[in-house]
Amino acid sequence: MAVKEKEKKIKVDEATHDHLKAIGFKKGKSGNPNGRPKTPAELKERAAYMSPEMLDNLYELAMTSTNEMVRLQASSRILSYNVSAAAQEQKIDMNVTHGFGDFLARANARHNVIEATAEEIKQIDQPSAN
Repeated sequence: MAVKEKEKKIKVDEATHDHLKAIGFKKGKSGNPNGRPKTPAELKERAAYMSPEMLDNLYELAMTSTNEMVRLQASSRILSYNVSAAAQEQKIDMNVTHGFGDFLARANARHNVIEATAEEIKQIDQPSAN
């Protein structure tokens, strides 16, 4: 039995909805092209100076608060700075179909930074007899 997709409820009139859709996020374009604002150096310095005292406060809360949620949150915050996240498996597929000599030749053709003769490239590509 097929389930029909529910119609989306529009909370604004149709003209406003169409206008918002037209000016909204565009596919493939960042909604924040300048990225996250940088933290001012003065603020970083001040936070670093205050950190030991704040850590002591968190420890005190974790150990003595009568509120279980406060103890849990303080403990969690302390651990988040000291215990790294679990390692994640990374799979890398390196399908190498060209020799190093080909790489040098292509790099030379693009940027003219590597100088090698065709004979030198052939010598690089040939496996050594060692």
